Parts: sequence; structure tokens; C-alpha cells
Amino acid sequence: MHKTLCLLTACLLLLATSCAKRVPGYRIAANLNGFLDNANVVIANASTGKLIDSTVFKGSKFTSKGVVDESPASLSVIIKTAAGEVLYTILFIGNEDETILGSKVIFLTVYLLKALNTKSIKRN
Repeated sequence: MHKTLCLLTACLLLLATSCAKRVPGYRIAANLNGFLDNANVVIANASTGKLIDSTVFKGSKFTSKGVVDESPASLSVIIKTAAGEVLYTILFIGNEDETILGSKVIFLTVYLLKALNTKSIKRN
């Protein structure tokens, strides 16, 4: 009787976990060298400015989860360091898992290129 009850319980648990549906949304897992712990990360809709998520770096990594209404969506990833630096990039993402690997230098380069590009656009 005890074995049958254990087997039945195991089958029910297996059935319950296999039928569980994935909650729709995105997950960003980032590993960016050069950022210190507790640097703030803000994820916002780049078109509307609506805040979607915020988190902090731990060991050069951060994870963000959220849902985009229309896929793909442009999301701003804004990183604010304790030294007062503000670095950002734009991601085009759907409701899927994404991994970002890189470094602070890459974010700084993207920021400078966007700043230079913006200045040249304003002159025209």
C-alpha cells in the first residue's frame, strides 16, 4: 500500500510539472565585466520610456525578467554606476530568453557613438 501511494504521488507530481506552461515574457541574463556590485540597471521601453524592470549587478552579472506587449520591442538598458557614470544600449527583444556577454568598454563605446551620432544629426 505504501509503495502504491508513493508511486501515485510521484506520477501526479510528474504530471503536474510537465503540464505547467511557461509564463510568457523575456529573460535577460547579462555577464558584463567591469561593472561593480550594486551598479543599478534599469530596463525601460525605448519608445514610451515606461519602466519595465530594475535590478543591480552582482558579480558582474544581472538578470531581468519582464513582458513586452509587442514583439519585437526596443528596450533601453541603462546602467548607473556608483561613480556617476550612465551607460546605455538599446535591445530589440521579443518574449524570449537572451544572454548578453561583454564588458563595460563595449557599453561605453556604444554610448559615445550614439552621443556623436546625435550631435551630427542636430547640426544637419
